[in-house]
Amino acid sequence: MWSETLFSNVPSLWEALEAQGLQHGWSQSLHDEESGLCSILSLARSHCPITALELYENLGFSMFMCRHLHTLIAQSLPKKMLKPSAPHLSPREIDVLELAAAGKTAEESARILNLSARTIHFHIQSSIDKLGVSNKIAAIIAALKAGYLSSTSIR
Repeated sequence: MWSETLFSNVPSLWEALEAQGLQHGWSQSLHDEESGLCSILSLARSHCPITALELYENLGFSMFMCRHLHTLIAQSLPKKMLKPSAPHLSPREIDVLELAAAGKTAEESARILNLSARTIHFHIQSSIDKLGVSNKIAAIIAALKAGYLSSTSIR
């Protein structure tokens, strides 16, 4: 929900809202994982603060509207914008992620690929960094979504 405190870092925005008579409102954000697009639906009015009960009663509808409007707007965008390009993974990074997806430990993967466990960890970390995720499981999922791995490689 909006408040003057919420806009304390951007007082000019709060002043612009007030100049238009908008002092009470809430914003609902949406991140579409499939397309990578984000949107925000803001609802505002000039009178009466929004109560917690009013927000609770209308939150479901506002989320429905946010999703519906987001979908309509996304359909009007050029298709090439919708899919962010997948980061480039090296063949070795893909091999290491496939083995991890199959449930292999770093030591097992090292024996299979004739590498050191440290090198396996290096390739896992490199994949994590390139895919912009925080751990090995998330890297496997991201690589699967990006088409680097097939679902048959998952144990």
